[in-house]
Amino acid sequence: MLLVSFNIEQIEEQWKEATFNGIRTFYKFYKSHFNGILQINIHNIFWFPVDTKDVIINYTIIRVLCYWFQLDYLPILCQPQYESLFFLNNLQFKKNQDNRVDFLIH
Repeated sequence: MLLVSFNIEQIEEQWKEATFNGIRTFYKFYKSHFNGILQINIHNIFWFPVDTKDVIINYTIIRVLCYWFQLDYLPILCQPQYESLFFLNNLQFKKNQDNRVDFLIH
């Protein structure tokens, strides 16, 4: 079972839906790896209104979740809808002290 909550007071519906779609794509692909409930809490989303597209949010969510659970992201992200984003494969991740994942694009 997948539970998603957004702990953000104000979030545009477009980014909420894009985030949820990325989580749902990850979960559909890897749900056999989980027993019980997979609960994901979104605490913040940063975007740049000019550059950010829904597919970038999807891609990034999938990469973060695969990193967190140590699963290979390529089987999901080799799909045609993500081919234009392979330049994002240089994302680097780090875990914060409070067990959240930050990602940086270099």
